Formats: sequence, C-alpha cells, structure tokens
Amino acid sequence: MKRVGLGLALGALTACTAPIWRAVDKGDLAQVERLLDAGSDPNYNPPNFGGSTLLMLAAEQGHAEIARLLIERGALVDTQREGNKATALVYAATRGHLEVVKVLLKHGANPFKVGVDNRTARMYAQDVGFREAALLLAQAEAVLQPGASPPASASLPVATEKLPPLRGSALVMEVKGVGVVPAHVPSVATKILLARLDDVEGLRTVTPEDLQIMLSVEKQKDALGCDDVKCMAEVGGALGTDFVIYGQIAVMGSQYNLSLTAIDSQRSTALGRVSVLVAANEDALAESIPNAVASLVVKIARSQETSTPQ
Repeated sequence: MKRVGLGLALGALTACTAPIWRAVDKGDLAQVERLLDAGSDPNYNPPNFGGSTLLMLAAEQGHAEIARLLIERGALVDTQREGNKATALVYAATRGHLEVVKVLLKHGANPFKVGVDNRTARMYAQDVGFREAALLLAQAEAVLQPGASPPASASLPVATEKLPPLRGSALVMEVKGVGVVPAHVPSVATKILLARLDDVEGLRTVTPEDLQIMLSVEKQKDALGCDDVKCMAEVGGALGTDFVIYGQIAVMGSQYNLSLTAIDSQRSTALGRVSVLVAANEDALAESIPNAVASLVVKIARSQETSTPQ
C-alpha cells in the first residue's frame, strides 16, 4: 500500500505537552472529557508542533469519539497545520480512519480544503488505497460545490456492500448530461462512478483522462461523440478494454433519470443496463450513484459467469 509522506507523527514528544494532548494521544475519552470540563482548551496546540491541534491528533490516531467530543466542545474543524496545510480531515483520510472521516464531514469539514501540494483529502485516501474513505469523500464533494459553505450536518451515505469481482478492464466514459442538467453535475457524477468502480476486485479502469492521453485529438472527438452501442464498442476495442461503461443524466419533470450501461467491446452487445429515477437535486443523485453502480456490476458479473466455458 502506497503511503503519502505528510510528516504527520503528531503524537510524538508528548511528555513536553499539556495533559489533554497526552490523553487524546492515548485515546482516553474519559480523561479528555474531564480535562475539558476542568477548562482545557479544545483547540490547544503544543509549542513547536507546527500548529498541530488536538482534533488533528485524534483524527490521525483514529479516535472518532474523542474527535466528536472535541468538536462539540468548540474545536475548529478546518484548521490547517503550518507547513503542509493539512486539516484533520486529511489526517483521517490518509490513515484510513473512516469513522473519523464521517464525524468530521457530519460536523461540516470542508472536503475541498487542500494541502500545500494542492491535494484534497479524497486524493490522499485514493493514493494510499483507502477506498471507502475515498468514496465517502467523493460523495461529499458531490454534495458540496467548491467554495460553498459546508452545512452544520450532512447526510452522506456510504455504500458498503461487497461487490462481486469482475475480470478484465473497462473504459469508463464521462457521464453525459442531457437537457437542462447543470454543467458541473456530470463531471461530479463521473468521479463518484469511478470511485465506486475502484471497489471492484479484478477490474482495471481506463478513465476519461486516460482516454485523452491515449487518443489523438480527432479520435477523442469521435469517442466523445459516441452515442450508440457499436461506436462505444469500437472505442473500447481500440483501447484494448474488455467493456465500456457509460452513463447519462437527464431531467424528467421533477426528477433526474440516471442511466448506466456496460457494453462488451468484442461482441458489441450490452452486458447490463441500470436506470433509476431520483429527485432532481444533487444530494439525491449523489446518493443514488453507488447503488446504481453496484446493480450494474452485479449484471456484468452474471454475464461473465454465463459466458465462462464449463
């Protein structure tokens, strides 16, 4: 598993710090509560620790209940450390502490905050292979648009069901918006789609960015203009992928219609189709994508089972 070097080590040299720092480092919830009741500062940061906070330490160590307590007692959620500019959310994501990520997002942590290298918590989680954390953060990004103020509480579900394994590789096309769908929605939907597909064992994905690198400008135009099964299959076959996954989002009255299709690149046939109707708001759409992807993966897996020689 790849590790991202942020120079964390927040729990070091605790003998030189206040008692509440040592209590958080040890995960002693009762002691932390006693010290807060006695007047300890929930935003305490030790001298010469580069602006590290108690909440960052709790996030790095995976102490979700302590993180919740600190926030409830006034800890600032989005404080950035000096130097690497990491937030508590980045520390939790980099360590794969999913429960802490949930606590921070629920209490308004901003998933768009970036470190000194201009990377978000989701990017760090993806780099080190923490897929559930990356998915949750992708959903948070879908609910909140860059520059928006995070709500005090956000309902951000995580689809945790085990997906069946697949064989081969898939070209994942950029989701298309049809009609009056806001321009940013298909791009965010594509990110969530890719994050969910990353959970599928045995599947290698080729992304829209990969497509741009691998094809000439003219071929890119042809690929992006594809809107039928045969054309999609030809593009997937040209790139050496086993199947193509593409989606569309359209407005139908007061609802969004999300449709996903998987096409066999060799046979030019559909391996599976999924279509769902949800309320025409971004929260509902973001929540629907992981389950829609799961349904499509199940259909692809069944198709692969029936095509396997006995």
